[in-house]
Amino acid sequence: MKTLEEIDQMSLDLLEQVADDESVKAPKELADKVRQTIDIEEFLEPASTLSTAKVIRFAAPLVAVAAAVAIVVSLPSSSLKDTYDDPEMAYAELERTLSYISSKMTASVSMAMEAEANVTARANEIIDEIK
Repeated sequence: MKTLEEIDQMSLDLLEQVADDESVKAPKELADKVRQTIDIEEFLEPASTLSTAKVIRFAAPLVAVAAAVAIVVSLPSSSLKDTYDDPEMAYAELERTLSYISSKMTASVSMAMEAEANVTARANEIIDEIK
Protein backbone atom coordinates (compact mmCIF):
# COMPACT_ATOMS: atom_id res chain seq x y z
CA MET A 1 0.00 0.00 0.00
CA LYS A 2 1.34 3.40 -0.95
CA THR A 3 1.74 6.29 1.48
CA LEU A 4 -0.03 9.60 0.93
CA GLU A 5 3.28 11.21 -0.05
CA GLU A 6 3.87 8.57 -2.74
CA ILE A 7 0.34 9.03 -4.08
CA ASP A 8 0.79 12.82 -4.16
CA GLN A 9 3.91 12.41 -6.29
CA MET A 10 2.25 10.10 -8.86
CA SER A 11 1.25 11.53 -12.23
CA LEU A 12 -2.40 11.61 -13.26
CA ASP A 13 -1.81 8.97 -15.94
CA LEU A 14 -0.24 6.60 -13.42
CA LEU A 15 -3.07 7.25 -10.95
CA GLU A 16 -5.61 6.38 -13.66
CA GLN A 17 -3.73 3.17 -14.51
CA VAL A 18 -3.70 2.13 -10.86
CA ALA A 19 -7.40 2.97 -10.51
CA ASP A 20 -8.26 0.91 -13.61
CA ASP A 21 -6.26 -2.12 -12.40
CA GLU A 22 -8.98 -4.64 -11.47
CA SER A 23 -6.51 -7.19 -10.10
CA VAL A 24 -6.15 -5.12 -6.92
CA LYS A 25 -8.78 -6.06 -4.37
CA ALA A 26 -10.17 -3.55 -1.88
CA PRO A 27 -9.86 -4.38 1.82
CA LYS A 28 -12.96 -5.88 3.40
CA GLU A 29 -13.25 -3.01 5.91
CA LEU A 30 -13.32 -0.37 3.18
CA ALA A 31 -17.09 -0.49 2.68
CA ASP A 32 -17.71 0.07 6.41
CA LYS A 33 -15.19 2.94 6.55
CA VAL A 34 -16.80 4.59 3.51
CA ARG A 35 -20.26 4.30 5.09
CA GLN A 36 -18.97 5.79 8.37
CA THR A 37 -17.30 8.64 6.49
CA ILE A 38 -20.48 9.43 4.58
CA ASP A 39 -22.48 9.40 7.82
CA ILE A 40 -19.97 11.77 9.46
CA GLU A 41 -19.88 14.16 6.51
CA GLU A 42 -23.62 14.77 6.89
CA PHE A 43 -22.84 16.49 10.20
CA LEU A 44 -19.76 18.39 9.06
CA GLU A 45 -19.90 21.96 7.82
CA PRO A 46 -19.32 22.16 4.07
CA ALA A 47 -15.97 23.64 3.07
CA SER A 48 -16.43 27.34 2.82
CA THR A 49 -14.43 30.49 3.16
CA LEU A 50 -17.02 31.80 5.62
CA SER A 51 -16.99 30.20 9.03
CA THR A 52 -19.90 30.41 11.41
CA ALA A 53 -18.07 32.96 13.54
CA LYS A 54 -17.41 35.18 10.52
CA VAL A 55 -21.05 35.06 9.48
CA ILE A 56 -22.19 35.94 13.00
CA ARG A 57 -19.58 38.69 13.30
CA PHE A 58 -20.77 40.40 10.12
CA ALA A 59 -24.48 39.56 10.07
CA ALA A 60 -25.42 40.33 13.67
CA PRO A 61 -24.63 44.08 13.54
CA LEU A 62 -26.53 44.34 10.27
CA VAL A 63 -29.54 42.62 11.81
CA ALA A 64 -29.39 44.97 14.82
CA VAL A 65 -29.21 48.05 12.62
CA ALA A 66 -32.03 46.78 10.39
CA ALA A 67 -34.21 46.14 13.44
CA ALA A 68 -33.49 49.61 14.82
CA VAL A 69 -34.32 51.23 11.46
CA ALA A 70 -37.53 49.20 11.21
CA ILE A 71 -38.60 50.32 14.67
CA VAL A 72 -37.83 53.96 13.98
CA VAL A 73 -39.59 53.89 10.61
CA SER A 74 -42.66 52.20 12.07
CA LEU A 75 -43.12 54.91 14.74
CA PRO A 76 -45.38 57.77 13.78
CA SER A 77 -43.36 60.90 13.11
CA SER A 78 -45.41 63.00 15.53
CA SER A 79 -44.37 60.79 18.47
CA LEU A 80 -40.66 61.44 17.92
CA LYS A 81 -39.07 64.18 19.99
CA ASP A 82 -35.57 65.06 21.04
CA THR A 83 -34.59 63.57 24.36
CA TYR A 84 -31.39 65.61 24.65
CA ASP A 85 -31.03 69.35 24.26
CA ASP A 86 -27.27 69.08 23.94
CA PRO A 87 -26.04 67.24 20.79
CA GLU A 88 -22.82 66.23 22.59
CA MET A 89 -24.85 64.49 25.30
CA ALA A 90 -26.93 62.73 22.67
CA TYR A 91 -23.76 61.59 20.89
CA ALA A 92 -22.26 60.37 24.18
CA GLU A 93 -25.41 58.36 24.91
CA LEU A 94 -25.31 56.88 21.41
CA GLU A 95 -21.67 55.85 21.92
CA ARG A 96 -22.55 54.27 25.26
CA THR A 97 -25.42 52.32 23.70
CA LEU A 98 -23.34 51.11 20.76
CA SER A 99 -20.54 50.13 23.15
CA TYR A 100 -23.02 48.06 25.17
CA ILE A 101 -24.29 46.35 22.00
CA SER A 102 -20.70 45.69 20.94
CA SER A 103 -19.80 44.09 24.29
CA LYS A 104 -22.79 41.75 24.04
CA MET A 105 -21.88 40.90 20.43
CA THR A 106 -18.27 40.19 21.44
CA ALA A 107 -19.45 37.73 24.08
CA SER A 108 -21.74 36.02 21.57
CA VAL A 109 -19.03 35.80 18.93
CA SER A 110 -16.54 34.33 21.40
CA MET A 111 -19.11 31.71 22.41
CA ALA A 112 -19.72 30.86 18.75
CA MET A 113 -15.99 30.63 18.05
CA GLU A 114 -15.50 28.33 21.05
CA ALA A 115 -18.35 26.12 19.85
CA GLU A 116 -16.88 26.07 16.34
CA ALA A 117 -13.49 25.04 17.74
CA ASN A 118 -15.09 22.22 19.77
CA VAL A 119 -17.05 20.95 16.77
CA THR A 120 -13.97 21.11 14.54
CA ALA A 121 -11.82 19.30 17.12
CA ARG A 122 -14.43 16.56 17.55
CA ALA A 123 -14.84 16.16 13.79
CA ASN A 124 -11.07 15.86 13.40
CA GLU A 125 -10.96 13.22 16.13
CA ILE A 126 -13.65 11.19 14.37
CA ILE A 127 -11.91 11.49 11.00
CA ASP A 128 -8.59 10.44 12.59
CA GLU A 129 -10.30 7.40 14.11
CA ILE A 130 -11.63 6.41 10.71
CA LYS A 131 -8.20 6.72 9.11
